[in-house]
Amino acid sequence: MSEDPLLPIIDVLGHWRRPLRTDLCGEAFRSVSRVACVFKPAAIKELNDHCSTRTDVELGGLLVGEVFCYRDSYLVRITDALPARQSVCSRYSITFTAADWIDLAKRREALPGRMTVGWYHTHPGMGVFLSSNDQFLHKSYFGDQPWYLALVIDPLASEQGVFCMRDGEFVRDPDLVMYSASFGEE
Repeated sequence: MSEDPLLPIIDVLGHWRRPLRTDLCGEAFRSVSRVACVFKPAAIKELNDHCSTRTDVELGGLLVGEVFCYRDSYLVRITDALPARQSVCSRYSITFTAADWIDLAKRREALPGRMTVGWYHTHPGMGVFLSSNDQFLHKSYFGDQPWYLALVIDPLASEQGVFCMRDGEFVRDPDLVMYSASFGEE
């Protein structure tokens, strides 16, 4: 078995800390040099299961987990994916309803020590990008904090990409996503 690619990050986690929620929104944390994320295998399974249920319309939901910071860098650990169960879906859009937001909030609250770290949705057969509507939704509901992630999945092309905000712009970093079967397993 090959070496876990996260070992260098795990080694320095002793210096990393979970910032207070007030710290996460502080001005000092808006300028970042790096945002990395790790998906717990259970979250990957939840995402794959949900995103493969229908490939004729867009699907989506919330990403839940933890945020760690070290100096000017963030590590976002995604532990759970919560599918939106009552959204209005079409070939080219997804609308999260008020009932969705209430249901998602209740399900997130049932996960102690976890917080919303972003959202995900599919673009079946359209590729991985953030449309102007996606950008509006992200800015409106998640703000411009760099650790709030937007995951876009094209289930037909087996492609995905993670976007975050840096200096007021959306950035897709090909090195942003790291998967590990061993990191953070309980």
